[in-house]
Formats: sequence, C-alpha cells, structure tokens
Amino acid sequence: MAEPSAMFYFNHFLHPVALWGVQDIKGHLKVLDGSQHHGYEDTSIILGRAYKQALGDKQGIVRAYDVKIPFEGNIAEVTIDLSGRGYCDLKTEIRNDNLDAMITHVMNSLTREGGIDFYGRTYGRDDHHQIEALGKGLGRAIFYATRILEQYAGRVVSTKGLME
Repeated sequence: MAEPSAMFYFNHFLHPVALWGVQDIKGHLKVLDGSQHHGYEDTSIILGRAYKQALGDKQGIVRAYDVKIPFEGNIAEVTIDLSGRGYCDLKTEIRNDNLDAMITHVMNSLTREGGIDFYGRTYGRDDHHQIEALGKGLGRAIFYATRILEQYAGRVVSTKGLME
C-alpha cells in the first residue's frame, strides 16, 4: 500500500484545528500548478490572514494559552500568544522528512500571516498522530486564547495598549 500524500496529512492537521477549535473552516482549493506544496502553503496563508482579520483589534480576548494533547502514545504541546507578531518555533519527532518539512512550512506560514507567536513540540513514534495532535492542540489553544473576558472589556491585554 502506498504512503498517503503530504496533502492527506495536511487535511488530517486542519480537521482537528477546526473541530477542537470550534471553528468552521470551509473552502475549495484549486492549485493551478498542481503542486501540493503550494496548496498547503496558500491555504495556511489564507487561514492565518482569516484569523488576523477575525480578531480585529483583539479587545477583551484572553490572548495567550497553552495546552498539552496526548494521542495514542504521542503528545503535542502548543503555546500561543495572539500578540500580532508572527513567530514559529516548532520541534517535532516526525521521522518522515517530507511530512516534517510540510508541517513546519504550514506553521511558519500560518503564524506569520496570523500574527501568532507559536511554540510547539510533538513527541512520539507515529508521524500521523503527531500531526493530528498538533492540529488538536492548535485548535484548542486558539479557542481558549480568543475567549472574551468581561474584565478586559474595551481594552487589550497589553502593556502598550495595543496589539499589532
């Protein structure tokens, strides 16, 4: 049996982001040059920009959150800050170089465009489940970081008074 494509694993990453993040992520992707690489890169860029647009001035949000997600002998640790400054620090134990390159590129594109300060680690023996756990962790962290707190009404959680 042939190994599933990187696009298969990318979809296996996005679905848990939406499900665990209580998000409705829908779209149709048509890659003109037939490149899977450009497909997941462009999708990550668009998703990052959508997060940034949806958050607006970020008034009232919790802003930062961290989570650990276990999944069948694998663990993903995700820490985010919706600061507006995109940064990605991802370390995995993914053994397939193509999958590791794909998920690293996806996270770099998404966090840069979304203005998300991201730190992620995955541990385990199963590349598939590390990617899926990372999606679950990112979705859940975004869910909680975007919660509105009454105590923050009308302001942002920043010593500078704004997040860009």
